[in-house]
Amino acid sequence: MADPAPATENNEARRTQMLRAAAELICERGFSETRISDVAKRAGVSSAVVICHFGTRDRLLVDALRYAEDSFYEAAGRMLSEVPAVRDRLSLC
Repeated sequence: MADPAPATENNEARRTQMLRAAAELICERGFSETRISDVAKRAGVSSAVVICHFGTRDRLLVDALRYAEDSFYEAAGRMLSEVPAVRDRLSLC
């Protein structure tokens, strides 16, 4: 089993691209039907690059689920920060 490549500034954009592709495929096909080759194709890289970054399919898919969860909470936090506080809304009445 290969060890995943460490995350660095140089490879973080490519890593994110692969995580996003994997998360999309998991949503479309499910965990068990998501293959490294499909993730590589969608991300525009080779399967070897995916393996270099994540080591195994399971690590890729688990990291993709974590990426999707983190992205969800970041988006929710941004949306909630734009909603006026209850006290501010009441003072408008």
